[in-house]
Amino acid sequence: MGAHLGGQPMSMMYLIKERLLFGDVGGEHFSMTAVSGGRAGSKETNVVDNSVANNPYRTDQKLNKPREIVGGPLPCGTYSMEIDTTKMSKWIRLVPHSSNFMGSRGGFAIHGRGSRGSDGCIVPLVYVDLVKLWHAVKQNNGTELEVAGGDLSSVTV
Repeated sequence: MGAHLGGQPMSMMYLIKERLLFGDVGGEHFSMTAVSGGRAGSKETNVVDNSVANNPYRTDQKLNKPREIVGGPLPCGTYSMEIDTTKMSKWIRLVPHSSNFMGSRGGFAIHGRGSRGSDGCIVPLVYVDLVKLWHAVKQNNGTELEVAGGDLSSVTV
């Protein structure tokens, strides 16, 4: 991939604004459309909050169901990708590095689409992409993921 973080080769990257999850895990290359925050990725109609979904300026917005506030995209930073064996479906837990500023947010993962969608997790839009990534991470548990805002030149606040 050629990208480096702190002089170390980087395995995967997620660009929030571009909705792009890409990189290499165990020698296999991935490039897929994936969404984060604002209930993006929901299988229900008319529930996505487009002012929050994939808006890198809303990464501090935490889910608050009683007030009907959706969660924003996950905070930028570095995460370890780990297979979650407690889940029945293809679920990749994202463990934030200690240097990340998480605020009061946590519990992020890469998972498939569902009725809720994303309140901060990364949701690949094509399920087969998630399955392939899950199998690669299972063989390379702890692969790093760097999350960045992306090209912010056209984002409005």
